[in-house]
Amino acid sequence: ETQGLVDIVHVAKGQSVAAGDLLCTLDQGTRAAAVAQAEAAVAQAVSEYEANAALRERELAPANSGLQLEASRRMAEANLLNAQAELKRTEVRAPVDGIVQDPMATVGSMLGAGAPCATVVQLDPMVFAGAVPEANIGHARLGLTASISTITGKTIEGKVSFIASSADPATRSFAVEIEFPNPDLEVRDGITATAVVNVGTAPAHLLPQSALTLDDDGVLGVRA
Repeated sequence: ETQGLVDIVHVAKGQSVAAGDLLCTLDQGTRAAAVAQAEAAVAQAVSEYEANAALRERELAPANSGLQLEASRRMAEANLLNAQAELKRTEVRAPVDGIVQDPMATVGSMLGAGAPCATVVQLDPMVFAGAVPEANIGHARLGLTASISTITGKTIEGKVSFIASSADPATRSFAVEIEFPNPDLEVRDGITATAVVNVGTAPAHLLPQSALTLDDDGVLGVRA
């Protein structure tokens, strides 16, 4: 939210961090002095307002003379809040729990507003991203239970958390997401997986294969 030279990098790649942990500290520059100056301005404004209030109580000052001093006091307090907020922005903290990855800033590098100090990958919960063909999109519903199998042989249960409203123009399939817990962090970001979604049950008759036949047009039927 601000800019400045990186003074300290508090984390390393692969380190686990919690939301609120300090990632980087930027050079404070004149920000601390700005806070001290704003604090002095607030103290002066409060003193002048209180002195004027005492005079007004003794009817030695006009009744409306405190309005301008009150406005000056509030402006000084607002300037102090702005200066404190700008000083606080020099401490870049993790917004979520996760694992620190590249890209990362280095000590002495110049960061502009919006530049990354460090990348934090949130691994719990995780999201499986896939696609459903348009022929099957009618079966997709939010909240359906899904079984996810990773290429590493791990199986996890999750639930459908997102279904796209429009199809991909190239594949005519709909993007879906399945959210699942990953407390042990064993499932890594970007790993290949497949998902089977339970769309429910339907009534059916169990028939032996010997009862099935084909007619002259190749239509499957039941032998009576």
